[in-house]
Amino acid sequence: TPSVIAKMPAFLTSIWPRRIDVNLSSQSLVAYEGDTPVYHAPVATGKDGFNTPTGSYAIYSKYPIETMTGSAGGETWYVPDIPWVQYVVGGVALHGTYWHDQWGTGLRMSHGCINLNIDDAQWLYEWADVGTAVDIHY
Repeated sequence: TPSVIAKMPAFLTSIWPRRIDVNLSSQSLVAYEGDTPVYHAPVATGKDGFNTPTGSYAIYSKYPIETMTGSAGGETWYVPDIPWVQYVVGGVALHGTYWHDQWGTGLRMSHGCINLNIDDAQWLYEWADVGTAVDIHY
């Protein structure tokens, strides 16, 4: 006979929509299923001149590992092997960060991306899908 667990309905994002809320004032992130917070993480976002854009977006592309390069505002960067990358708007992504540990300290260090501890970035990467809403605000 089937177990009670086997009769449980599959998780449906139409019933419990997943979304990510990024608060630039508190440098924190909360993942929600419906109205229920299911994960909290400290973040480090864009420094002055490279401010993380505010608005309502959605994850549009995901890569388990990626090298990021760029040039803007008189700065050039090459950062290899960035883990758990999820793009939300333009070149701005949620991703793991191995080159600093300043998440949630109020120190904004990125070129616009939302930097996370590697473990937090992996959890979000495995939990979120392309299309998951991401709201970024002060």
